[in-house]
Amino acid sequence: HYLEMSTEIHIDLLHSGGHNGVLPLGAAGVGAAVIAIELDTCRQLFRAEGGRWSTTGCTGDQPPWARADQPAIRLGPNGGAMPGQLRHLRFVLDRERQEVIMYSDDVMMVPAGAEPGQFGVPVGGGACRDYSNVQNGSLVCPNVHPPVSEMHLRVVELVVWPEASLEVRRLAVLAPAEYWQPLADIAPWPA
Repeated sequence: HYLEMSTEIHIDLLHSGGHNGVLPLGAAGVGAAVIAIELDTCRQLFRAEGGRWSTTGCTGDQPPWARADQPAIRLGPNGGAMPGQLRHLRFVLDRERQEVIMYSDDVMMVPAGAEPGQFGVPVGGGACRDYSNVQNGSLVCPNVHPPVSEMHLRVVELVVWPEASLEVRRLAVLAPAEYWQPLADIAPWPA
């Protein structure tokens, strides 16, 4: 529970994309890589596939690949997830707006169809929050409540589809200093 209040996640990774970085036509899901960030009980997925990032929210107990065919929010410009290139990813946890803001090589991956001033993805996402149901400039999601309350970071998972590889060169989290001291106190190595 020492990392619950983390504010950012940094990942340096190299993703092959499978088939030497070229996916055959109609091979949805083949070669994709997924980063799953569990906040409270919501597992927000970020998927690199075909040179683009997309996100789907709150997959519950299902494994990260179980919702590959579900509606997803496209993120940022095309090319932000090209296979075979080392990427520095940064995920900023905006607890005030209950959003995750994603950067790929310092380029913000703004959600497709987002309103001006919205830079992150609402935690939970899913079919209602895919920006396809916009009326008068705002989302129409009756009786939908945010799936998180505190946005406590629980787990970061990295998954790759068959015929692809994923090399993680760095995984780091940023948290306020007072949350690191208890971790240093219980560490099995000298501080």
